Amino acid sequence: MDEGPLEKNEWMRELAQSLLAEKANSSVLEAEATLKKLADVFFQNHSHTSPLATDPREETVPETNPAIKSPNLEARYRTLVEQIPAVVFMTYLDRGIGEAYVSPQIESALGFSQAEWLEDPVRWYQRVHPEDKQRWSLEAAEMFLSGRPMRSAFRVIARDGHVVWFHCEAKMVRHENGRPWFIHGIGFDITELKLAEKALTERTCQLEGLCSATHRINAVLDVSTIMRTLVAAAMELTGAQAGTWGMVVQDKIVLSEYSEGEKRTPIDIRLAYSPDSSELVIGNKGPHISNSPKTESGPFRTLCDTFSFYNAAYIPIVSRTGELFGCFGLHNKRNRKPFEQTDVMLIQALAMGAAVALENARILKEHALAEESLRSLSTRLLNLQDDERRRIARELHDSTAQTLCGVMILLDILKSKIVKGDVDAVRTLDEGRTLAEQASREIRDLSHLLHPPDLDQVGLNGAVQWYATRFAQRTGISIDVDMPTEFGRLSREVETSLFRVMQEGLANVHRHSGSPTAKIRITRSADKITLEIVDHGQGLPPDISEPLRREAARFGIGINGMRERLRQLGGKLEIYSSNPGTTVMAMIPLANDQNPTALSDS
Repeated sequence: MDEGPLEKNEWMRELAQSLLAEKANSSVLEAEATLKKLADVFFQNHSHTSPLATDPREETVPETNPAIKSPNLEARYRTLVEQIPAVVFMTYLDRGIGEAYVSPQIESALGFSQAEWLEDPVRWYQRVHPEDKQRWSLEAAEMFLSGRPMRSAFRVIARDGHVVWFHCEAKMVRHENGRPWFIHGIGFDITELKLAEKALTERTCQLEGLCSATHRINAVLDVSTIMRTLVAAAMELTGAQAGTWGMVVQDKIVLSEYSEGEKRTPIDIRLAYSPDSSELVIGNKGPHISNSPKTESGPFRTLCDTFSFYNAAYIPIVSRTGELFGCFGLHNKRNRKPFEQTDVMLIQALAMGAAVALENARILKEHALAEESLRSLSTRLLNLQDDERRRIARELHDSTAQTLCGVMILLDILKSKIVKGDVDAVRTLDEGRTLAEQASREIRDLSHLLHPPDLDQVGLNGAVQWYATRFAQRTGISIDVDMPTEFGRLSREVETSLFRVMQEGLANVHRHSGSPTAKIRITRSADKITLEIVDHGQGLPPDISEPLRREAARFGIGINGMRERLRQLGGKLEIYSSNPGTTVMAMIPLANDQNPTALSDS
């Protein structure tokens, strides 16, 4: 006894529920078997019913719903469907018959005729791409269970093996009493849309890669790093398997590195450069692409013979003013694919970013050279200043001070020869000698301030102790010196720089801090010398102290001079201020040959 429509409907529900329950573990073969059972129910009478021969007037509505006419597939959809690449189908669930119309475009695209589709109820499911079968089966089962429309995009494998994308819209219609009546739907060929979508996705990825690569290229200012980043990014974007780059050097482009995957090999290939040349990218400053390089001549053929590539693209790097910086080349696109115009557009955009980066690198290099020249000049001036101070101090000590000493001796002789009782003459001579003694002391102090002899004779320790004592006598500020007795000797440059920094630091304490005390601490480790000058004064306001730590030029010659002296020796100056107190810290790294017993230069 045949199953009735209600029994079939219940059976289909059980199948669908079973399919959803087995969602995690069901195999494609099991799903295919299930869909075949469903198809046997839907299309069991298809061999007796022609899909296009059904007369709508002969269609009868089930007795349970006599007022509603059956849908007329032929009359309503044929004209429309013939014009579009689509499949229209209808399956009567309560009568177990199915109807479908396959447009000529679909027949051509898939390679199966309409009769072939109808004679095998599960052919459609069998041609669904293996990766899409389980998802499609679950979506169909969900429609059977819930009654919600199914909207699905999936791939179908044509007779010749190529893939066609379909978008399917299906809906289940029920009788008034709620029993399933039929499923109708339409499937569109969306292959072109999917290909366009894929191309758009690929182009989006390329543009994102281009933006990322341009950012990486402009994040560095070293020429070699810029060019390596450029070639690696261009290889990634185009699928090239190798690349090279070179810069203009005098009258040649010098290719200096060859990259193949992660491997980089130094090379030295020199291509003659002339602004009038039309060969390669040198003269015309335009891209040169060849997918058959063995037919080339000139420099390009030379490169082909050297690197043995089957295709290549060479792109110039040109500044905004038209100056040729260099060029880079890409070799051997994957799968022997040709270089295309889209590749050229991408790598030309990269080349423009690289040109900006190279221009910035050149500006930075010029700035660095100018800064180095200025620093060298500053070093020379400071050295000349120290030499001049040393010379003047020696002249004051050896000449002027001795002259004043001679004057005092003559005054003493003159005093002894004055007639006794001439009080005014004696008083005048005494006043003259007192002034001469004062001038002698001031000259001696000035000589020591310009260049303390202890710095050359006994080293930094003795010079600091002497200067701190004299500074305290002159200013009334109590100075505490914390420095090891066995400190040892340093090079003349290091000792002189530390002494000058200490001088300037104490002068600032006297001029600005208002502190009654100050401390000098000098320590020595295996790798550096540290000098600290600490006061307990009013400190610096935050709006001055923070910029002072970052830049010295705004705050006078003294601090800038301290920083410059230390910079010459690889050291640095740091200033910390609070209320109360300011700390000036100078650090100089020690060379390996500066041992504790090394003597200063004479």
